[in-house]
Amino acid sequence: MTRWKNLLKIGSLFLILFVVALAPLAITQLQNGRLINKVYTDTLPEEQVIYNNIEITEKIAIIKNSFSNEKRTIIRQEPVFTDKENTIGETVVEELRKLQEMKVMPSYDLAQPYNVEINSKITFMGANNSPQKVVNIREVAILYPNFSVGVWLDDETAVVYELTIFSKKEKLPPVEEDLVPVRFMEYLGLSPENISYKEAENGGGYCLYFDENTHFSYRYEQDEYYISYYLDS
Repeated sequence: MTRWKNLLKIGSLFLILFVVALAPLAITQLQNGRLINKVYTDTLPEEQVIYNNIEITEKIAIIKNSFSNEKRTIIRQEPVFTDKENTIGETVVEELRKLQEMKVMPSYDLAQPYNVEINSKITFMGANNSPQKVVNIREVAILYPNFSVGVWLDDETAVVYELTIFSKKEKLPPVEEDLVPVRFMEYLGLSPENISYKEAENGGGYCLYFDENTHFSYRYEQDEYYISYYLDS
């Protein structure tokens, strides 16, 4: 009898040890099953959240550097015409009216019928192709009866980075005497104290911007058939 009791005790001990050995594996499998079938979310601390808000000066610097950097990345995307895309002409005209109010461009009749001739996207990436340093540009050309307007505008804020007004058949209406090219830089939201203007020998001039972090210039050109503001590379 005593022998059977000893064997039972030994058997019970082995059973307990076997269960203890398998317990961690069973618990792990149970936890994995719960994780696979559920979605868990958590809020990152504020210092770990990366935002894509880039200052206007840095956006312009990214665009400018893309023209001169051998390792630049410029991605062109073909337009997709949806209901939202079809409003791009209205957005351009709205910005052109702002430019007229600031005496950056002459007061041409923008209420005339027009056609959107070009509507494409260009994406500029910052150094090392960082996804946090991206500038999305919309390249748009609208055709009026007597002249055409081409712009590069920010796809997020609609700010116009470059502007061209051109007429093939006849002269453009005269430029008002109080048109001030340097106000294009102010339209971009740049501080006037960091802006200056330098006339070019062959007409037009350069709108210059300098601060402690960056510097760049816009070329202003104007004749009887052509007006433009473009980033000088």
